Amino acid sequence: MPKNLNDYLTYKQASFEEEPFNEVDSLVLCTISYLHLEFGKNFETFHNKNTFIPLPDALCGVPYSKMFGTSWLRDFHGERFMYALLQNRRYMSCKVGNFVEENDDAIDKQFCAMTFMLDDGCLYIAFRGTDDSMAGWKENFDISFEKCTQSQKRAQEYVSQVHSALPGRLLRIGGHSKGGNIAEYAALTCSDDEYSCIEAIYNHDGPGFENIPSPRFYEKSYNSKLHKTVPKSSVFGMLMEKRKNYHIVDGTDILFRMHAPLNWFVEGDDFVKADEFTVDAIAFDSAMNEWEQAHTPAERKKFIDTFFGVFESAGVRTWTEFDADHIKNLRIAAETTNKLDKDTRSMLLNTLGEAFKITGDKSVQQIKNTLSRAAATFPKVEFPKPETNKHQLDS
Repeated sequence: MPKNLNDYLTYKQASFEEEPFNEVDSLVLCTISYLHLEFGKNFETFHNKNTFIPLPDALCGVPYSKMFGTSWLRDFHGERFMYALLQNRRYMSCKVGNFVEENDDAIDKQFCAMTFMLDDGCLYIAFRGTDDSMAGWKENFDISFEKCTQSQKRAQEYVSQVHSALPGRLLRIGGHSKGGNIAEYAALTCSDDEYSCIEAIYNHDGPGFENIPSPRFYEKSYNSKLHKTVPKSSVFGMLMEKRKNYHIVDGTDILFRMHAPLNWFVEGDDFVKADEFTVDAIAFDSAMNEWEQAHTPAERKKFIDTFFGVFESAGVRTWTEFDADHIKNLRIAAETTNKLDKDTRSMLLNTLGEAFKITGDKSVQQIKNTLSRAAATFPKVEFPKPETNKHQLDS
C-alpha cells in the first residue's frame, strides 16, 4: 500500500545529524508552516524575534480548533499528521523561531514565514502557502501580471533578515504552493553574500514566473540548488513554468485535491516518482497557458480585480466565510455583477466563458490524444482469411 507523509513521520525517527536532510523533510517542514503557532502560550518568545524554542514548546497550548486555521489541513486528515508529528524524534528535536505573519487585504498580501533550526547545523526557512483568504488567492493570480507581489518582496526581506541575524549559517529555503514561488523569488533576488549561504531551494507545487526576477534564474548554480516537485495531477505547480528540471510525484486524488501534500506518495527517503502528468493536468495546464497568452497583463489584471471584487462585495474575507452563507453571498455577488458598467460586465462574463470553453476543448483533445497513443501500442490482430469451400463453389 502506498505511503504518505504521515507514514514517513512514523518510520523516519533518526535525527538530521544521523541521516541527511531530503526533499520529503522539506515538504514536512512546509506542512508544519501551515500550523497556527500564534495561538500557542509561548508565541511571544519567538514571534518576529531571533529567538528559537523547541518545536514542542511552540505547539504547546495551541487549541486544536485553531491549529489548522483555514488551510487545506482541515480537510485532509490534519489530525493524523499532528499525531504522527508529535511522536517523531526527528522533528520534535527541531527549534523554531523568527515567526512572522502579515496579512493586508488592501494590498493583496498574505504572508507567513518561520525558521527551523535543525540539529545538522543548518537553518530551514519555510514560507507558508495560500490559506483560504480572498487576499491570499488574489495574490496568487497577481503573479500572472505583477513583476513583484507583496509576498515575494517580503520573502526576500525575510531571508536577508535571517542571514543578518545569523551570518554564515547554511540556509535551506522552501515552501508549498505560493510558498514555493516566493522561496524561489527570495533566492533569485537576494544579495550574492546571502545567496552563497543558500544550500538548497525547494519549490513544492508552486507556480513559476511570468516575469523572470533575475538572470540568476538561468545560472547552472541556481538550477543545481533548486528542487522542484509537482504531483502528477498538478494544477498550480506548472502555471507559468518554463523549465523542465522538475520531478513528477505520484499520488492519489486529482487536480486541486492532489495539491495537498498528504496526498503525495513516499517510499523510503524519497517521493514516489511518476513518469508523466495525468490527462486532466495536461489539459488544465494547456488551457491556462492558452488563456494567459491570449490576454495582455493589463487585461489579466482587470479581469482578476473585477472577479475578486464581485465576491468581496459580500463583505467576507475568506472563502469559508463566503460558503457559510453561500446563497445570500451568491445573490450579492450576482447583484454586484449586474451593477457593473456594460463593458466591464461583458469583459468579466466573456472571459469566464472563454476560460471554460478552452478548458473543455483541451480536455476533450487530451483524452483523444491519450486514447490514440494507447491504441497505437495494441498489437495488430491478423484475422485468418476464410477458407473457400470448393464443393460450395461447384454447386
